[in-house]
Amino acid sequence: MAINILYARHERNLGLMTWLSRTSEISLGTGMTDIITLQGNDSWFILRENNVGLGEQMEEYTSILYEKRDNGIVLLTLNREKAMNSFNSALVNETIDACNRFNSDPQAKVLVCTGKGKGFSAGGDIGELASIDSVAKAKETFDLAARVVKSIYDIKRPVIMMLNGPVAGAAGAAVLSGDIIIASHEARFAMNFVNIAFCPDSGVSFFLTRKLGHQKAAEILYLGKILNANEALELGLYNKVVPREDLEKETFDIAEVLARGPSKTIEMIKFLLRQSPANDL
Repeated sequence: MAINILYARHERNLGLMTWLSRTSEISLGTGMTDIITLQGNDSWFILRENNVGLGEQMEEYTSILYEKRDNGIVLLTLNREKAMNSFNSALVNETIDACNRFNSDPQAKVLVCTGKGKGFSAGGDIGELASIDSVAKAKETFDLAARVVKSIYDIKRPVIMMLNGPVAGAAGAAVLSGDIIIASHEARFAMNFVNIAFCPDSGVSFFLTRKLGHQKAAEILYLGKILNANEALELGLYNKVVPREDLEKETFDIAEVLARGPSKTIEMIKFLLRQSPANDL
């Protein structure tokens, strides 16, 4: 038996809540599904229908590539190779749109993110940053960068970062917002904001502190450290480091295992992992 009722929290209508007995065989249907609580034999879910609150999606991308494969794996490639895939407003807006597109597609099971060419991303686009001429413009620019990180972080299904080369600045936060990070030996991790008199932005301090603790995060950010791939692996920032020629195979081997797995269960596991830092036993 399923009972659909309108559910609102913080004065926002989040969509339809479905009550579902674990022993029933009723499908949850399309859209994104969030576990709210588990109580006895019953589970509460929020079921958001496709494209609720997302607006119109872009028909074409110029700064990213979005490739959906038959097995449910989606490959998102940052496609500004000549600019080291740096984050300008076009790339950021398109990536946000692509994340919404992935989230609203019930057939999309795993997102793999990579960069075109020799590097993953150099972070913020220097040209755009240099053109900032007001506090309002600065806020708009950095808020947009934070939004793309949040868009990746909020994806309900697994996100694998395939680091083909160096990652720097705000792109580091985007990488750390993923679930699994597979890197080539060339994938240096540059957190050198302080070297250009910048504070870390886009969630870098949030992720580093939670992953490494205050002291190690402080060491990296105060000193503007550039970690090589093996150092990032030893610290636990990367899951695996492989030769560049093996990177795609290693990454997609993992993606295919996840795509074949029980997708709703994996969604639930991700939700529980996301909630665990704020929960107690």
